[in-house]
Amino acid sequence: MLKHFAVLERGEPSFLPFRWGWNNVTPHCHALRQMYFAGAGESKKLLTLTNIDVDCKKKGSPEGARQYLQFLRDNYFPNLYSEPSTNGRGGHGYFLLEKEDHDTEHVNKALLQVLTPWLNDLAADFDVEFVEIKGTMPVVEWGWRKFEVLSYKSGMLAKVPRGLVSRFDELKNTTRIAAGDILFHLPTPETKPSLIQVDPSSGSVSGKHFDAETLAGLKKDGRFQVVASSLISAHPLKTSGRSVVTVGDMAIALMLGEWLTNNMPANGAMPTKRWAELWKALYEAGDVERGWDHKRFAVIRNYLSSLGLIEWEDESYRPGWYADDGTFVKGKAAKWRFSAELMVKLAEAGEKQLEAEEATFFTGGGSILYGNPISPSLLSWSESLTRTPDQDVIRPVEVIPIRPERLHPDYVTRFVGCFDMLAA
Repeated sequence: MLKHFAVLERGEPSFLPFRWGWNNVTPHCHALRQMYFAGAGESKKLLTLTNIDVDCKKKGSPEGARQYLQFLRDNYFPNLYSEPSTNGRGGHGYFLLEKEDHDTEHVNKALLQVLTPWLNDLAADFDVEFVEIKGTMPVVEWGWRKFEVLSYKSGMLAKVPRGLVSRFDELKNTTRIAAGDILFHLPTPETKPSLIQVDPSSGSVSGKHFDAETLAGLKKDGRFQVVASSLISAHPLKTSGRSVVTVGDMAIALMLGEWLTNNMPANGAMPTKRWAELWKALYEAGDVERGWDHKRFAVIRNYLSSLGLIEWEDESYRPGWYADDGTFVKGKAAKWRFSAELMVKLAEAGEKQLEAEEATFFTGGGSILYGNPISPSLLSWSESLTRTPDQDVIRPVEVIPIRPERLHPDYVTRFVGCFDMLAA
């Protein structure tokens, strides 16, 4: 790989020898040869295939591996694609990882240092030896010159799924997990709640929190829709690709944000996971048409922050990690909420929505209050807001604690003489 980039750096053409094709894939799928893959580290690739490798070499059984992977599929990884391992004793599960905005090194650490111990903790109740994550991404340190590579650390190779052709639809529809959910919201092994599912009986958030009256605010003339329209009309939101934000998306965010602000935990934290659970539950219940998207949510949050409609108590957040002794240290979410000003406007819009519904009921016709969905006073308020330049917008900032190195005094003493010589 380094030789390949060295040739490109000299301005000469260079091509990697391997190419995906039927000549390579077909023999692999029929167990005539073995093919491996590393994760997709390129920033332009939003997804990367990741392998859960369940080993049963020295102990464990094929049935134990199968039961474990089925347990993951039933409780934590919906639609998880799985198949027996090559030697027939273990098993392989494959899921798609959404890398979001996280760099390759952080994603690899999330897979190896956070997800792997968590999976092994779950595996303790099954007849398997241990679980590994494979298919991690190569880490490349680039120099200043084009194609200059200062260092290259290859990813941990995983076996290509045997069902790549015959079971392609299953593989394509396997579980998708956002890197942020692993980095920042993976639950402690002691509690073992689901990564993906939302269980209303456990006290976690779900779409049950929104009744028909609240959901009516998402309709064309509903209060969330009207406030969202006024904001975007006064301050257009330019987005593209997967992060495109519609008025409907903004309305959903306003509804969720109002509820979350009114139901803040004692510590004032606002974890993204709570937003994701609520939004996903609404989508699965058929109450909203657009599913959860991490990047789209970040755009909406930063947009509201740019307008001064978010009150920040602490914008720093810290991912959870495993200490040297194996104990899990919980992370910390940023602390913020909707501003009092925004909450008042949402409440006022709710009162006008109720008046409009009453006028429609008594007159039997359309309401004059919503002849124009955006009232002049609401639009005037939106236009009065000053939008902060993007580079100055307050947004969550990741803070990773650096553990101090504890060196033996004899080790440090070896360098004292060097400093004395330099001082002389």
